Amino acid sequence: MTGAPRERHPLLVWAWSLVHLDFTGIAFGALFFCLSLTPSLLPRDWLFQGLIGGLNAAIGYGIGAFVEKMLRRFVLHRFKWWPLPRRLMYAVKTVIVAGSATACVLMMIPAAAWQRQVSAVMGMEGPNTLGYLRTLIIAVVVGAVCVGVARVLLDLIKTMARFLIRRWHLHDEMALFIGTAIVVVLAITLINGVLVRGFLAGANRVFQPQNTTTREGIVQPQQPQRSGSPTSFAPWDTLGFQGRNFVATGPHADELTRLNGKPAKEPVRVYVGLNTAEDDESRMRCC
Repeated sequence: MTGAPRERHPLLVWAWSLVHLDFTGIAFGALFFCLSLTPSLLPRDWLFQGLIGGLNAAIGYGIGAFVEKMLRRFVLHRFKWWPLPRRLMYAVKTVIVAGSATACVLMMIPAAAWQRQVSAVMGMEGPNTLGYLRTLIIAVVVGAVCVGVARVLLDLIKTMARFLIRRWHLHDEMALFIGTAIVVVLAITLINGVLVRGFLAGANRVFQPQNTTTREGIVQPQQPQRSGSPTSFAPWDTLGFQGRNFVATGPHADELTRLNGKPAKEPVRVYVGLNTAEDDESRMRCC
């Protein structure tokens, strides 16, 4: 005789629900990630692109999971061949995962080339293809975190709804509505009050060392029409990495004269950094 199978601990069941993947969601997530790699108006480094790609992948995953749920509920159950045999289902899932991963990796090759083209137009150094593959790692981490957080929020809504039903005997729809409203308000309060400030503070610590440096070949402008010049109200060392790159580059009057065939004035390039003044009003005066 064999004993009855042991029931899994509820905590393990809940943890498995957080990491269990929907394969239609994987396909949609890969599609949305690939779409996020299409050419942009401004250059994106691998870290920024990874954040954007992860968010897009999470949105695509959610849409794909919703589409599959609706198909299972309203369409597929009408067909005799559904559900598919187990072996065929495993084969389909394997093809989806392998195809999605392959598509994402291959899409990184033209994406890096597009970013090099945009960077060249902006006078910046573009990424190499191998280094740009780090985008995938960031995107996977960001997408997984977003999907996990969304599932936790959905579980909180269901838990709140069950509590309201047991405590006050509300209808299912009313309990779900109230539970959703409570969780959404708490989430927005948490995001605005804690997460956003923490993210900005962390990003400032990460990028602060780079902000004190200057790209090779960039020197302080001497023209009074440019911020950071000796006569400017915005000191050169307060403009930050991107600000110094901006004011020290761009066409000069002699270049515009040769291009247009007519005398040209020196272009004005204005930029103020966060360290230029204490508040926005003071920074505007420096312009």
